[in-house]
Amino acid sequence: MSKIESTAGPSPAPLSVWSLAWPTMLAMASHTATRWADMKMVGVLGEVPLAAVTVGGQATWLFQMAVIALSVGLTAIVARAYGAGRFDEVDQATRQAVSLSVVVSIVTFGVGLLLLEPIFVWIGTEAEVTALGTGYLFWMLTGLVPIAVSMQLASSLRAGGDAMTPLWLGLIANVLNVGLNWIFIYGHWGAPAMGAAGAGLASSLSLVVATLLLVVWWRKGWTILPITGGRWTLDFAMWRRIAVIGAPSAAEGVLFNVVMLAFVGLMAGYGTAELVAYQIGVQIFMLAFLPGHGFEVAASALVGQNLGAGRPEQAEREGWKAARMAMVFMVGMASVLFVASEPLGRFFIDSDEVIGLFQSFIIILALCMPMLAVDFAIGGALRGAGDTRTPMVALLVALAGFRLLPGYFIANVFGLDVEYLWSVLLVDFTVRTALLCWAFRRGKWKLKVV
Repeated sequence: MSKIESTAGPSPAPLSVWSLAWPTMLAMASHTATRWADMKMVGVLGEVPLAAVTVGGQATWLFQMAVIALSVGLTAIVARAYGAGRFDEVDQATRQAVSLSVVVSIVTFGVGLLLLEPIFVWIGTEAEVTALGTGYLFWMLTGLVPIAVSMQLASSLRAGGDAMTPLWLGLIANVLNVGLNWIFIYGHWGAPAMGAAGAGLASSLSLVVATLLLVVWWRKGWTILPITGGRWTLDFAMWRRIAVIGAPSAAEGVLFNVVMLAFVGLMAGYGTAELVAYQIGVQIFMLAFLPGHGFEVAASALVGQNLGAGRPEQAEREGWKAARMAMVFMVGMASVLFVASEPLGRFFIDSDEVIGLFQSFIIILALCMPMLAVDFAIGGALRGAGDTRTPMVALLVALAGFRLLPGYFIANVFGLDVEYLWSVLLVDFTVRTALLCWAFRRGKWKLKVV
């Protein structure tokens, strides 16, 4: 089949690291701004509702890991197929990924209902935080199906070179989310005042609207995704291809979130102020992470497409280029955030105790930025090649051996101040980045079959 024999919208501009990275950065910035709005709008209700939303948000990521992993597998397959001009494979992989993600998200929702309260109990949050957090998490879980579908479609679009369509849909969802927050958190327009739970409901409703729009655009042929008559009947061979590539990413994601929740549990032992300071710091520095996410997506697409086109050496060059650009942008962004740290922290909560702890934490986060930049870009490059096992192993070694284990001794054996607990992040990211760079330079990923 020729490259033009498909129903699709206009092709995107010629691909480069920057053309793929900047729309993804803006999309993530919009999502982060909405997350900030959630925290601000809930934060006026007090520390306890704010802690419920921040911890509940972390738990939500755990339940999204399976569909995120599917999108990683889909990205590798679609990028290779685009690079080789196999548009019928792009269509078939996209359809099957959507179907599989719906099944997986429904199962995940059922599991999530059983674990609503146990997750908070396991973390060790205070009773008031647990009570509000379970309500927030329930409503976030109701959005699993739409986020699963939109995630697969957005991944296919980016793998093909279109990062603009996911950007526009994300902007629509985020603007709608803020408006629905006002309605459901505070009880306007006849709605009940749901507090923290209202923020979860608003997020899920906005996802439903954005996903419906994206599905319509896709099926009408208004995106670059080809519609070549692929089957909706279950294609277990394609399911297996997607799952085999995505499975290590699923394990990586679950491991990351379990360890993060355990790490949050170590902080919860210090008190609510320390926990809130950590969560606010992470949320603010999400802005510094945005370039990393953008260059991660760019590296995945460009490495996959160049491998599909039979250009492995160019694929490697694109990966290192993405890493260099990510480092420049992330370090620069972190420097700006560090200078503006106090007013940014007080945007969320006006507590001298929390702000003092928060300012100590962001010093450590700022020092982590160079390693995190390389981690994002080179990890994305490896996943775009279909090598999802290496990032999983690097994460396992770094998190278990260099974050959680020393963190346990710092908090529970030696009883040191929370700043010592936070400092293990530096060691974790240094080890992880070193392992990824070694694997990428070694080059075995160039021979990966997807």
